Amino acid sequence: MKAKSPPKSSSLFPRPRSNSLKIFSQIFYLFKLFFGLARLVPGANSRDLTRQATIIHRPNLSFSEVAIHRYNTTSYVAGRHSWQPLSFTVEDDITGLASYAVQGQLETQQRLIGADLPSSYLNSASTGSDYKFGTTLEMLDGNEGVVESWKLEGCWVVSADYGDLDYSSADGVSTIAMSIRFDNAQQ
Repeated sequence: MKAKSPPKSSSLFPRPRSNSLKIFSQIFYLFKLFFGLARLVPGANSRDLTRQATIIHRPNLSFSEVAIHRYNTTSYVAGRHSWQPLSFTVEDDITGLASYAVQGQLETQQRLIGADLPSSYLNSASTGSDYKFGTTLEMLDGNEGVVESWKLEGCWVVSADYGDLDYSSADGVSTIAMSIRFDNAQQ
């Protein structure tokens, strides 16, 4: 019996050579984050929030299980999928621009301060298009090349934790930890 020859390489998937170098893993600290925040309060800019992002978790997808019972056995198939909330942290700078951008988005979602009509005090935004925004997360190689990209649609802020103030802390950095719920993600 003849031994199988190795598959021929194609331009898309070259066959690794025995003397080839190790393929590098993605580096988790090289990323860019772009927020397309909804209508903000005057003077707020989503770039201020983008520049201050320090930690972000990539999107997580989970499927529910659907059991199918047949005679004396059970099979499982994938049910509905759901995206888990995305959490990230930004450092608030001395000018408070990141905090101001978060405040603008939260006010847009709840329409508490600066509402357009006096009768809409404490009224939530009428439709999702009034406050939902898009977010793009790009993982980079060392030369500003994009290795992986995520586009999140229908984002809104679920929670914003402005953290504690502490005189005894040696870190001394004020952070805002946020959680974003989104409708869909594309990679």
